[in-house]
Amino acid sequence: MFLIPELIVLATRIGLLAGLGLLQNSKPEEKGLRLFARCLIVIGLGVVGTIGLVYLCSALGLV
Repeated sequence: MFLIPELIVLATRIGLLAGLGLLQNSKPEEKGLRLFARCLIVIGLGVVGTIGLVYLCSALGLV
């Protein structure tokens, strides 16, 4: 289970990149708290999805 910290860091980086993509491609009227919330949701989904994938792989004996 040594892969979990690396995968969490990778998922956070992917989420941050997706959040920055949202910032660059957003409409001008969508700036502010709403856009910040969308970025946090993307980062959170990346981290939670990666943790779930790691636990699924460990349950199946792949890790």
